[in-house]
Amino acid sequence: MARHFVQGRLRIVFYSDVHARTEWETPTALMMAADAINAQKADLVLGGGDLITDGFDSTSEEVAPRWNTYMVMHSAIEGEHHAAIGNHDLVGALPKDGSAPADDPRLDFKQRFGLTRTYRSFDALG
Repeated sequence: MARHFVQGRLRIVFYSDVHARTEWETPTALMMAADAINAQKADLVLGGGDLITDGFDSTSEEVAPRWNTYMVMHSAIEGEHHAAIGNHDLVGALPKDGSAPADDPRLDFKQRFGLTRTYRSFDALG
């Protein structure tokens, strides 16, 4: 859906702490959230991190279904949207099984969003 930017006015939706998981009808709730976000007809949508749950002490394989659940919501959001990384989005930083920490706990996030780093800037709507 095309957004029509009104000069001098920028409508922003900000959400955070989604903590996506596959249990408890969360996928359905996330789609309801995406619908509510889209209903705002924002010019820009920003996700503030903690997009998945329990990444810190989990492996990439364990969190893949959580990332998949979140990415369905993310893909359903219309218009320009960006997400930041949160501490729960770090994967394998301190594995619960006692294994060595991941070389780069940000890797899953970067791969999901096609990024080479987790910081960035952008111009929104001119």
